[in-house]
Amino acid sequence: MRLGQTGNFTDKERQTYIIIDVRDGNCCITLVDNANTWDPEPAQMKSWFGKKKGMTINGINCDRFSAVLQDIIMTGLIFQIDEITGSTVRVPIDFPSWEPGRKYAYYSRVPHNGSTWLCVNDKGTISEPSENNPDWLVSAAKGDKGDPGLSVIGGGHWESANTPYAKNSTVSFAGGSYLSKVETSNPPIKIAKFRNGRLRRKRDGGYILAGRSANRTVHADWQEMVAPVGPSASYWLDSPVSVINFTSTGTPSPSGFLVTCKQNVAGNVSTCSTLYLAARKYNGSWLAHVGATLSNQISVPATAGYTQFAVRAYKSASDANAWNNNFVAEKGVGVANDGSIGATGATGAFPRDRGVWASGQTYVWNADYRDKVIYLIGGVYYNFLVKNYGASVTAAPTSVNGDSNWEAMQKFVNIATDTLFADGANVAGFMFKDKVLKSFNDKGETLLINGVTGYFKCKNAEITGTITADKGRIGPFSIASGILSSKILYENETNKYVGFNLSAGQIEFYNERTFANVRIGGNTQFVTIEGIKYDAGIDIQSPKAMIGMHIKTLSIPLFVEGGNIYLHPNNDSYVSLRGIVGNWRNISVKASLNNNDDNVMFINRDNIEVTLPPDVPGHTIYFKRMSGGVRLTGGRILPAPGGQEVSYIDLDFASGFIKCMGNYWVMFYCG
Repeated sequence: MRLGQTGNFTDKERQTYIIIDVRDGNCCITLVDNANTWDPEPAQMKSWFGKKKGMTINGINCDRFSAVLQDIIMTGLIFQIDEITGSTVRVPIDFPSWEPGRKYAYYSRVPHNGSTWLCVNDKGTISEPSENNPDWLVSAAKGDKGDPGLSVIGGGHWESANTPYAKNSTVSFAGGSYLSKVETSNPPIKIAKFRNGRLRRKRDGGYILAGRSANRTVHADWQEMVAPVGPSASYWLDSPVSVINFTSTGTPSPSGFLVTCKQNVAGNVSTCSTLYLAARKYNGSWLAHVGATLSNQISVPATAGYTQFAVRAYKSASDANAWNNNFVAEKGVGVANDGSIGATGATGAFPRDRGVWASGQTYVWNADYRDKVIYLIGGVYYNFLVKNYGASVTAAPTSVNGDSNWEAMQKFVNIATDTLFADGANVAGFMFKDKVLKSFNDKGETLLINGVTGYFKCKNAEITGTITADKGRIGPFSIASGILSSKILYENETNKYVGFNLSAGQIEFYNERTFANVRIGGNTQFVTIEGIKYDAGIDIQSPKAMIGMHIKTLSIPLFVEGGNIYLHPNNDSYVSLRGIVGNWRNISVKASLNNNDDNVMFINRDNIEVTLPPDVPGHTIYFKRMSGGVRLTGGRILPAPGGQEVSYIDLDFASGFIKCMGNYWVMFYCG
C-alpha cells in the first residue's frame, strides 16, 4: 500500500505532505516539501523514517539507513553502538580549544597543551586539564619529542597580558589556531578597542573582535594553522513560477522562468553564487536544456512538448553537467496544457409553460425562454420542448418521439435530470400547488416559497451569497433608515434601555439609565474647555459621574503604538495616572535622544551613532538592541558605576539601561 496526498502547482501552502509507503520492499514515512510536480522528486523528499530503497544522497547509498533527516537540532545525550561488541559508547562534544574561565560539561573534549582531554566530572568543570586533575581524562596524549627541527612554542590562548609572543609561538584564538612568524604583541585577528586604547572584552572574559566577521583577516605577524569553524550553510532554489501553462496552440505562459539560489548561514539569508546551476527538461527522460553556470541565478526558457522542467545546484561543474545525484538543491516546475476548445453550448433559458399547442401561435427558444407545450397524439397528451436554440416554431409536433422542431420530454429523463412542469405535485418531499412550493411533512413550516408575492419562509438557512435588506427584523436586530439596531431593558427597569446602533459610517453604544454613549467613527468631534476642536476615533461621553472604561485582563490591557497619551483636567477637577508612564521609540538610523525618551528599541541592521540627551539627574533610558551595532555619544559617560569616564560607549549586550546620576550617564547591562 502507498498512501499520500498530491501537492499543488501554484499554491505553496499545499505543497507539503506525507507519504506512507509499504510497497516494493519499502517500509517508510516520507516528508515531502515544495511538491510542485506530478511525481515527488528526490530534492522534494526532505526527510524519511524507515526502509526506503533506491535513494542516494551525495553519493551515499541510503538502502541500509533507517532515517535521513535535514537540519537537525538535538539535545540530551547521544550514544553510538559498537557493531562488533554491541556495547554503547557516548558521543563526546568537541571544542576547538580549552579556554580559561569557561565551564565544560561532562564528556566535553578539548585539545590543550598538546594532548586531547575528556571531561569526566558529571557536574562539569572550569578547571584546567592536567595529568593530576581528576576532572579530566587524557584521550590522546602528547607525542614524544621528534627529531630536531623547527622549535615551536606552545602559547595557549592568546592574551594581551602574555605579550610579546616569541617567534614560532602557537596560540588558540577565536576558535582557530595560529603560529607567529615574528615576535609580536599583535593579536592574530584585530580586537575592538575603547577610545582609551583598552581592548574590549565580553563578560565571560573573551575578546570582542573588530568589524564584521566576513571582513576579518589574519594579521601579517601570524599564520593561520586551523581556521575557525564557521556555521554550516543550507541551500535552496527559489522561483516565482511553479507551473508553465501551455495553450491549445502551444504558447507557454510565462515564456520562461528565473530560478535563484539562496543560502542560510547562521540565520543570515542571502543569494549564493558559489554553486553551479543547471536545467533540464523531461518527457520520459531528462534531456539537456540549460548548461551549467556558476551564478546565483539561471534563466530557463519554456519549451513545448515536455511535461516538466527542473533546476539543480551542484558544488562542481562536472556533477552539474552529469546531472547526477550529488546536487545540494533542486527546484521543479510543472507543465499544464489547456484542452481543445469545445463546442459552444446553448444559452441558458427559463422553461416557459405555454399549455396546449394552439394553431397560429409562435413558440421560441431564445436567451430568455424555452417554450414547452402539450399536444394530443393518438388520444394521449405528450409534452414537448422547442428543439433548436434561436428557432421560432409554428407547426405542431408530428411524433411522440419528437421531430425536427420539437424535442419529446421523456417522463423519467426529465424527472431525474432535466425540467419538470407540474402543478399539485409532490417533488422530493416538497409540494407545488398554485405557484407555491412548500415542505410536505409540516405543510410549509420548514420551507415555503411563493412564486407570485416573493414571500420566503425558512426555519434553518445557510446563505453563502449576498443578503440585501432595507427594513425588517433579524432575530433581536431591527433594520430601519439604514441603521441596524438592538436594545434590551436595563436590569428590571421598564423605561430604560441599553443597546447599539450600527450604520455604514458609525457604531454607537448607549445606556439610557446613565445617559452614556460610545461612538466609533462618524461624527466624533468634541470641543475642549479651551474651545479647541478634536476628532476622536472613539468618543465616550456621559453627563453623570461614572467610570468611562473598565479593562480586566491577564494580558496587556492597553498597547499604544506611536503618538501620545494626553491627561486633560477640567477647570474644577484633576486627572492622575497611577503606575509607570513611559515613552517608547524605535530607532533605525543615526538620531539624537531627548528627555521624553524612556524606552528605546534599536532596530538598525548597520552600525549607527546615537546622541544622548542633556543630563537630567534621575532620567533613565531603557534600551533593547536587535542586530546592528549602536554607539552612544554626547555627555559624560561611565561604562559602569565607579568606572572611568569615556566620551562614547558601544552597546555590547542586547538589553540594559543608562541612567543620569549626578552629571554622568552611567551604563547598566541586563544581560
